Amino acid sequence: MDAFSHQRFEDGSAITTVNFKGYSQAVPDAERRLFDLLISKLNPKPADENH
Repeated sequence: MDAFSHQRFEDGSAITTVNFKGYSQAVPDAERRLFDLLISKLNPKPADENH
């Protein structure tokens, strides 16, 4: 995994985006479960954090 980020939208929805070797995957993550898991397990610096 190269990077990951979390983005929240005005309508209350949110996604966590994971980047790996040039690929990106956006995962619905309104409750930040995936993002928080990645932070706790990998402990890298997130690419971006928008609330």
